[in-house]
Amino acid sequence: MAWARDIASGEPIYILELDATRTGGDCACECPSCDLALVAINAAKEKYRKRPHFRHPNGAEKSECMFLSARLAALHLLREQGVLMLPGRRISARIAGLSGFEYEAWVEMPPERVHVRDFNFHDKVAAILTLDDGRKLRIQLIGTGASPTSLDSAGLPIPTVILDLQDMTIASMSPEDLRSRITLVPENLCWVNHWSDPDLQAQAQEGARRLAAELLDFDPEDESLLSGADAEFRHETLLHFEVKRILAESKEIQVPALIAVVTKHADRSMPVNLIWSRSSELIQFFDVMLEQRFGRVIPDVMTKVSDQYGAMMIEVTVTNQISDERLARIRELNMPALEINLSQSGGRISRADLKTLVIHGINTKRWLHHPEIAIQEQILEAKVDAKIEELRQEKAERARVMAMPLQAVATEYLNAVSAFAKSHYDKGEFESIHDAIDEKKKAVILMAENLAIHGYPGASDPQLIRAQRGIIPRLLSIQSGCSITNPDASTLDVMNEIRCDNFAENCRNITIYLMAENAYRTIRLADLPDWFTRWVNDIKQSIGAGEGFYLREGTLDKLLALLFPEIAPGLAKGYGSVVRKNKQAVSKIVHSTPTSTYSTGINFDDVLKDSRWLRVGDKFGKWFEIWSDRYGLNYELGPIAAFLQANGFENAIDELHAWNAYVKQIRDSGRKMPSRSFTESGYEHSSWKRPAVETPKENQYALLKGRNGPR
Repeated sequence: MAWARDIASGEPIYILELDATRTGGDCACECPSCDLALVAINAAKEKYRKRPHFRHPNGAEKSECMFLSARLAALHLLREQGVLMLPGRRISARIAGLSGFEYEAWVEMPPERVHVRDFNFHDKVAAILTLDDGRKLRIQLIGTGASPTSLDSAGLPIPTVILDLQDMTIASMSPEDLRSRITLVPENLCWVNHWSDPDLQAQAQEGARRLAAELLDFDPEDESLLSGADAEFRHETLLHFEVKRILAESKEIQVPALIAVVTKHADRSMPVNLIWSRSSELIQFFDVMLEQRFGRVIPDVMTKVSDQYGAMMIEVTVTNQISDERLARIRELNMPALEINLSQSGGRISRADLKTLVIHGINTKRWLHHPEIAIQEQILEAKVDAKIEELRQEKAERARVMAMPLQAVATEYLNAVSAFAKSHYDKGEFESIHDAIDEKKKAVILMAENLAIHGYPGASDPQLIRAQRGIIPRLLSIQSGCSITNPDASTLDVMNEIRCDNFAENCRNITIYLMAENAYRTIRLADLPDWFTRWVNDIKQSIGAGEGFYLREGTLDKLLALLFPEIAPGLAKGYGSVVRKNKQAVSKIVHSTPTSTYSTGINFDDVLKDSRWLRVGDKFGKWFEIWSDRYGLNYELGPIAAFLQANGFENAIDELHAWNAYVKQIRDSGRKMPSRSFTESGYEHSSWKRPAVETPKENQYALLKGRNGPR
């Protein structure tokens, strides 16, 4: 150890402070810990092999002596410095709220720099400092734990700072070394007690009380508010009063939505479910009463609202939820009853948050009862019962229809369509004619539904039943040998009308009429007029060439085969339809028959991929040229146009007609169509690109169409 205590003065002394008269056992120094006399080794020597130090007598117990020597050295340094930086003081206080929850607040004094006026060693490990302002401060130096608090002459505790120094190397440091390590002192200071502890404790207590009061969990200043309330209900009662105050000041409240739901089952079918609702709304009121008896119920808050709501009860729940018995009594009153549930906040909520929750909150509110819900449930129940009865009638009607022979259902349908078509040509008052038409159409729709029950949907399709251009009225006319709407018109008159009808939908269905004319023909084939024969041959050539102008979709073939069995064999073959019957749909369709005009097969996957580059309003002209060159089609593009139309490009057939007209014009003029290979056009197979925008050929094509060319 380099530090000891002078026996005569009791002051700390450093080994090199001893002169030649105080060496060895005559040093008159003792250990500050065990009080044993020490021996000064190499004291007052200018040259030495072993560093000067104090040594205990042989056999002495000195386990704590190094620690106490180090602390003695630190105290000596404090006295020499004369200045001490006292640490800040932080004190907390807790207070229990009405709910039983404890609230804690902290107060803190900042660090303080003080001057030491006097310094007295108090015991082995402590010193009493007297500051310039007369305050006394006890420095307690410890390794672990704290010693008992010292008392002054008046019996009051002397404020104590603990200096935690556990580094034994300090015991061997010189004063100069200690000064270089001055930072050890303020970093290790800790208060045991402070002059301002009573004031700080009071401030912390007041802070905790204010926090509890802000969260509505402390006795209010007006004690009369809680007079007579049991201790366990004082907190909830305080919240009720605060809610009343908020409502009385705001005179408005956001109420949740009203919802009525009725669900019933019709036999084993799916449930019938109807819902009525009224959105959340902000309602106004003009009076607030607290805990006033109303019948058998004493609601927390009673308000008088508008004529729409009348009086409204508000229940505020914190911990005790509304029992079934209380809920039943509330519903007996049959008035709006709203619950505001504060349990999610544990009942601890600030006044500002409580105001927001009470006035504008929705998630913590629910309707305990509302008369409007019961009224709407009765209305919904009547509607549900009517719907169930309707479903039962539909089920019975479906069973009745299923029991009817299919051919009888088909006959009723044909009769209804015939009557509907004829009603358009009846003479009479305008309104009465329209009423008759509407009635006849309803009959058609009903018969169409009967066919759908039997597995033949689509019978109400307008292209089937309309009076003009309707497929079924025309087929009925061909079947009967004269027009059903004009008895003076023969079958050939009907066919001529069909021939002259250039409407695209009519052209696609022409093969159906040709099948019917062939099936119901009453005259010899040789007696048919030339115009009819040429017309039929043109249609056959177009279909044979793969053009899509006369190709029907075929979706109605099944239904038409039922209604007109005579044409069923022709429909079954799929002649004149986009996809022939019994042919599987494949991703790559190849036309390579010996009689075909095509030199190579058509890869329809690539055609569809190319078409994806077209924007809305774009024309197919450039692509028609490319496909013709690529697949060697000699500009016969019927199969491609039909394929595109079937895949969503509704204008493909119309575009093909314009293209064919353009090709015909070029050929009639004696010129040849320019032949360009696919690669020469600049369209590599591995990287599809849009065609060039402007070419002379496309300009001519656009002029023939009477519209602007491709963009």
